[in-house]
Amino acid sequence: MGEYSKALEFYEKSLRIREISLPLNHPDLAGSYLCFASCYEKMGDYTAALNALQSAYKIQQKTFQGGNQAFASTFNRKALPEKHPHLAITYSNIGDVHRLM
Repeated sequence: MGEYSKALEFYEKSLRIREISLPLNHPDLAGSYLCFASCYEKMGDYTAALNALQSAYKIQQKTFQGGNQAFASTFNRKALPEKHPHLAITYSNIGDVHRLM
């Protein structure tokens, strides 16, 4: 069995640093929330997992909406389309959480 409470402690530290140093809609923030969701799911706290997934989804939805040129230039690559695969993964994870509730 994993040390989930310890993992959550470090995920929280990571998220706080990212919130200070990155733009509010940076994909790394969504990544932090996905880590929380995974940990909460393994702990059986499906409500907390769903909340974390929804936070990740909101960031990804804003970040990956079609043609976001500011995001694209920041990372020196093309803007990602509205139906980016990361959004599909988030939808799938939210579905899994609902299924397990």
